[in-house]
Amino acid sequence: MVGRGEELAFVRAALDDRGCVVAGVAGVGKSRLAKEAVGDRPAIEVLATQSASAVPYGAFAHLFRPGAPGPTDVIPSFIQRLNDEYRGTAPVALVDDGHLLDRASAALVLALATTGSARPLVTVRTPEPVPDAPPVLTCLLRPGRALLAAHLAVVDESGGDGSVSIRCPGRAPS
Repeated sequence: MVGRGEELAFVRAALDDRGCVVAGVAGVGKSRLAKEAVGDRPAIEVLATQSASAVPYGAFAHLFRPGAPGPTDVIPSFIQRLNDEYRGTAPVALVDDGHLLDRASAALVLALATTGSARPLVTVRTPEPVPDAPPVLTCLLRPGRALLAAHLAVVDESGGDGSVSIRCPGRAPS
């Protein structure tokens, strides 16, 4: 990725730790950066959409097996499945457009992060008017919680060269 070495290194380091939320305006390159950061790591991919958000666990539905357990067993069953399939390795849970997750899917992402069963890499569009945004996304970013955050922003202050800066907790913008 040309011109995104620092951001890519930050997100990869965050994946080695707990995971990461990559936030920025539409078209800044969040999804591409996230996919590049995953590299050769084992991963499950989830795309949150408005239509899928109408159904509990809608973003993860394609990963569930037929005859999946009832609503109260979904999270522990999914975690057990990941543990069985990826023995000893926590896969990346790449969640694109996380701001569109339904509450149940967002709770699953939080459970994956807090149990260490997967390392979430969640892209979020900002500013996005989501009046009913899942509170667990906010919970993921609380100090001492699960994930680190990177905010990608197009820099237009010095001539509009289209370069990208990164803002992370505890770091000054580049």
